[in-house]
Amino acid sequence: MKALTFKIHLVEPVLVNQLGGGDPNSAIGYDFIPGSTFRGAIIGKYLKGNSVDANDEDFQRLFLNGTVRFLNAYPLTKTHKRALPTPVSWHIDKDDEQEVFDFAIKNVDESKTWKGLTDPFCFSWEYDENNYQTELHKPGKQIKIHTARADRQKVTEGESTIFRYEALDSGLDFSGAILADNESDLKIIEALLQNGASVNIGKSHLSGYGNVKIEDVMINEWQEYQKIGDDAQNCIIVTLLSDAIIRESKTGAYITEIDSAIGQKAKKVFVRTRIIGGFNRKWNLPIPQTIAIQAGSVFVYDDNSKLRKHLLKLEQIGIGERRGEGFGRFAIDWNKMEKIEIRSLTSSSPEPVTLSSDSEALAKIMVNRMMQTKLDQMLIEKINTLKIKNQQPRNSQLNSMRIIARRALRLKNPQKIFDYLEGMKKTASSQFQGATIEGHPLSEWIKIIIQQDLFDALNVNHDKLPSISNVKPVLTEDIALEYKIRLIDGVLNKALKEANNE
Repeated sequence: MKALTFKIHLVEPVLVNQLGGGDPNSAIGYDFIPGSTFRGAIIGKYLKGNSVDANDEDFQRLFLNGTVRFLNAYPLTKTHKRALPTPVSWHIDKDDEQEVFDFAIKNVDESKTWKGLTDPFCFSWEYDENNYQTELHKPGKQIKIHTARADRQKVTEGESTIFRYEALDSGLDFSGAILADNESDLKIIEALLQNGASVNIGKSHLSGYGNVKIEDVMINEWQEYQKIGDDAQNCIIVTLLSDAIIRESKTGAYITEIDSAIGQKAKKVFVRTRIIGGFNRKWNLPIPQTIAIQAGSVFVYDDNSKLRKHLLKLEQIGIGERRGEGFGRFAIDWNKMEKIEIRSLTSSSPEPVTLSSDSEALAKIMVNRMMQTKLDQMLIEKINTLKIKNQQPRNSQLNSMRIIARRALRLKNPQKIFDYLEGMKKTASSQFQGATIEGHPLSEWIKIIIQQDLFDALNVNHDKLPSISNVKPVLTEDIALEYKIRLIDGVLNKALKEANNE
């Protein structure tokens, strides 16, 4: 297909922040440059030479109705290839991280411990006959702490706000592409993107963010991806190359699967989601937030010629809403390798920022709040996955246990829980021994949680905790006890609600 391709060189750090970044005083940027952001920059250049409004036919065709599609700009790897989102179905063996296994094709070996990949992008190729490698990639980020004051000339106690920006680092290169139904439209946009042109994208332009340089602009034959491998037979694997916003055909509700857009039920799905929003500067109002299926999500369908023909048509225009902004891109049978060798060439992280003593003190407060936000999320997820099996204790016994747990938290004395469990009467004790959770009697499970490391209890990876420069969060004994007791209380409360609903 014909495409207008170009390279974006980041002269300054670029911040296009995503929703759900955690701390309200933080702005965490995407790992890529969204098509909607770059489209806005091109609209600004177009309007400088044209007096139009949104009803103008040319303006509608170029920027609003989806006939021209501004794709996300993804990072160039160390080998100067346009990376694509890493498939969610890819996993590695925790004890051997040299190969990637694709669960869309491979049956899961339950005897091994698997984990998903954290690098958001990859580029795969055949380096020898029937031997494949993938280069995993994570673009570098720059983290800075800023202070906002009503009066920049003086510091007034209580009137300053500290906030943190995590932006794409300067010096990085990204590969952009624009598709159009008519090649003549690409030529109009090409005239706006001259080689060496300077463009501002993202937020905080006056604070040293957002300036980029456009290079290598050309219209050429272009492929969004290249297929590799042929391990999977009798199936079609659809991988999202960008976020997709899909509505259910009957109710109009936003959903987390693409079956309604494809017209067939998937037999396997590997999905992540994120909240998509935005801001209308004309009206100075936020754009309504919607749930989107995240790039890299994988859907496996039974193979048939009718579906394949239908997918080939949709592949050109995309699926779902906001296709003109790069949403809804997907690949057909992009990766069909059961396993692939990892070639580690991830980009280096920027040097940590040296903080002043005041900034370091504020950073400690921020990272601890961010840690607790993450712990809150993991606590909810953990409670939702746990269920008391066999015959659960009576409601009166569950309520008594909750009262003791809360008392132990108030007194900061977990021994109260052990004393209560050991001093139970035979009837109550037999109920807590007969009920099981995670393969342990309920009474033993409660003791294990109290004695266990909190991060292990909530399945939180120590290495993935938030940090600012070299400042890392500190988990105190009191905070650990609070979350352990909240976990126990949440599981017991969930059991009570389920019993009352029966």
